Amino acid sequence: MKKLGPVSFPQDHPSDYHRRLVVMLYQYFRDLAERVNALIDASGSGGGTVISGTATVTVPANSYFHEQSVTLTGCTATMNVVCSLARHEDTDENSEELLHVTALSADAGTDAATVRIAFSEPTSGPVKLNLLAA
Repeated sequence: MKKLGPVSFPQDHPSDYHRRLVVMLYQYFRDLAERVNALIDASGSGGGTVISGTATVTVPANSYFHEQSVTLTGCTATMNVVCSLARHEDTDENSEELLHVTALSADAGTDAATVRIAFSEPTSGPVKLNLLAA
């Protein structure tokens, strides 16, 4: 699998807000690229452990931000974790297509991962996630 190249951003911005937004996005994509490349290294070398799983976090009513620890058996604190929205069924309260997620991240722990989700509008209920650690 081919690794991701370096992330860069343009130098001209119409306002300070745009510059801050671009810097925040740059940092997010740079960190994401580092995590994905670490996963590629681990899976390609044959010597690393790759763990995948699914989890459901329950967001309290009218929340813009939620943090929750989820079980990820075999995970260690030194691993990199990538988190994404999982497929939701039509009968589920929330849908990955309709959730207004502005940020989603996960940090590794011992047999667990701490997931953080930010929303652009008040959200509640179960949110299904995919987790991958290496």
